Amino acid sequence: MQRYPTLTGVLGALHVFESAARLKSFTKAARELNLTQPAVSRRISALEERLNLFLFERDHNKLQLTADGRELLSAVEISLEHLNNVTSQLTRKSDRRKLTIACGFSFSSMWLQSRFSRLRKMLDGIELRLIASEFPEVLDPKMIDIRILWGEKCWLGREMRPLFPDDIFPVCSPWFAEKEGFPVTGELAPESFRNLPLLYSQSSGSDRLDWEEWFRALKIGFVPEDLRYVYDTYQFTIQAAIEGEGVALGYSGLIDESLKRGDLIRIGQSISHQTGATFIEFETNRIPATRRDQIYDWFQSEIASAE
Repeated sequence: MQRYPTLTGVLGALHVFESAARLKSFTKAARELNLTQPAVSRRISALEERLNLFLFERDHNKLQLTADGRELLSAVEISLEHLNNVTSQLTRKSDRRKLTIACGFSFSSMWLQSRFSRLRKMLDGIELRLIASEFPEVLDPKMIDIRILWGEKCWLGREMRPLFPDDIFPVCSPWFAEKEGFPVTGELAPESFRNLPLLYSQSSGSDRLDWEEWFRALKIGFVPEDLRYVYDTYQFTIQAAIEGEGVALGYSGLIDESLKRGDLIRIGQSISHQTGATFIEFETNRIPATRRDQIYDWFQSEIASAE
């Protein structure tokens, strides 16, 4: 039995709540946390739904805490202050021969974990720690040496380098394509996807493009309304596509291995986010330039080998 069941899945949202409550603005909180304003709003709404409480009174552009919100803020401030003090002390004691890497759940499970032993071997003599978080963007920067993230949301004083372009395209399993009578080669017309079971990921840790935006980018006047195929994480969404449940949006980089093995095939047109990509971010004060180059070259080599 979990010791703190009510905290499961909400710790990251509590950090966002504290910022929004203190600044009395979702927009200012988004700026402080390097998030988008809609992402802050979604996380606050998810927290309110989880607690079954209203935390804010929303009156046009004025944001005020409810009585429940003030009570929660008091507890969160005390907890975060204590955690910040303890982690700062531990950080100062830490050995410089350690590196902590943070990334999202999907990148960890679908790309990094299978390669982690090779990365550790390449960095012989350095202790590696991996933190997979639903919200890697709201972790304490002092605790993180390397961060893998989507979009240019760099922490102050850090160096960012691109890993994957943000190319997005429909994919499905070969046997699903055969069952539906898709052509063996080539892409389906965008209109064809209106009548197919479309698989969604509702992971709140991602601001990436979804099906609605994919149709909009291709100038298709269609808003998907069938939400029978919604999964908690992107990993589950892709697994459902592999098992023939329907069609998912494939993100370049994350699904390269599945395409290479033949578990998935590409069946639709690719679109690219204008500013989106997957980046690696380095803490420059703790990681020398030669070490940053070494790590980045390793990632680039692993990416190339998967293509």
